[in-house]
Amino acid sequence: MKKKVWLFGLSLASIIIGLLLTGCREWFDVDPDPNEEPKSNGEIDYSSFSPASIYVKNNTGKKLVAFKGTIAADTLISGVPASAGNHGLKLVSSLFQTTSDFALVLITEAQYLAHRADLETLENEPFTRIYAFYNSEGTNDTVYEISSKVGGGTKLTLHNNTAYNVEVHRNSPSGEVLGYVSPYTMESKLFLQADDYILFPVFKKFSKKDNEIYSTVPKFQAGGMENKPYFQEFALDEDQAWNLTQIFTQNPFTLSTGGAQLIIHNISSTAVRFNKGNTELLTTTGLKGIKGATTQAYTIDFPKNPDGTYAPTQLVAGYSVGSTANPISIPEFIAKVDTTYHVYIGGTNASTLELRDATLEGTYTDVTTGGTKSVGEGAALDLEKIFEEGNL
Repeated sequence: MKKKVWLFGLSLASIIIGLLLTGCREWFDVDPDPNEEPKSNGEIDYSSFSPASIYVKNNTGKKLVAFKGTIAADTLISGVPASAGNHGLKLVSSLFQTTSDFALVLITEAQYLAHRADLETLENEPFTRIYAFYNSEGTNDTVYEISSKVGGGTKLTLHNNTAYNVEVHRNSPSGEVLGYVSPYTMESKLFLQADDYILFPVFKKFSKKDNEIYSTVPKFQAGGMENKPYFQEFALDEDQAWNLTQIFTQNPFTLSTGGAQLIIHNISSTAVRFNKGNTELLTTTGLKGIKGATTQAYTIDFPKNPDGTYAPTQLVAGYSVGSTANPISIPEFIAKVDTTYHVYIGGTNASTLELRDATLEGTYTDVTTGGTKSVGEGAALDLEKIFEEGNL
């Protein structure tokens, strides 16, 4: 009789230990093995979706939950496993119906589980925010990276009483994105790892008229840093604040895209592709092909000088436009920063595609070295006007 009791007690103990080993990771919020197949916790789906609404790369060791715009039950998209690369978020039909830019708001799974009944209380305490874009007619192949520096215990409070979307970049205007604050936001908290930071604000705005996302970098206008991208340094060993509004009121600056805009006018009867070498290029709104009788704008980024300034001109070479089997080289030309350039391609089918004389299609100046007139220089980008609220 004693032997049976002993065996029963041993079996019961084994079951209890097994349950503890299985569940302790969730109970104590220990980060999962990034190589383990992600599973749903019953509420959050951590699958990688295809087609996806957008793609993210999670450079942190935290399981995250993504929301569109605000943190609420009806804006929940799906989950992001720890250390996930090129992870497709769910294409939720009620959230992604039309082309638009939006704030991708991320919280940890632990935050979500602790606040399921009052998610709105996390609105000012997110893990991070990212400026993102969904194109209802595009492939949405852009991958948005979540920095390993976010989610720390040091708080940088951002104040943005302006009409600008502001991304916060580390070390350079093209450096990793640490966070984002939307227009007219009096207080947005950015949680970072304690460290020294050189932070660059980058202004973003989506133009429905141009179907283009404009990214502009404020530059110092005077003093020893004249014409260099505006930045501010922080030694984050304790909570601090950054009033982005003061960039406008206390620091004279000019706006620059740090590149030129190349506009492809497809006046043919077939879709065409825009390439650099063998790489097909995306528009800023995530489109690949250019349908017949449509226009698409592309950003040509200029390299940054060692002193942080941008070159006033740049040789544009190695580009082509046409069908997959019949790409047509675009002649080399010298582009000026913050200036628009126009290329027209026509033809009745993929075999008859050809570049047209841009100077006959619009009021442009020929800039091609060979005198083909297939690239026309247009107007300078009026960034102040573009970024005026209500202009787009």
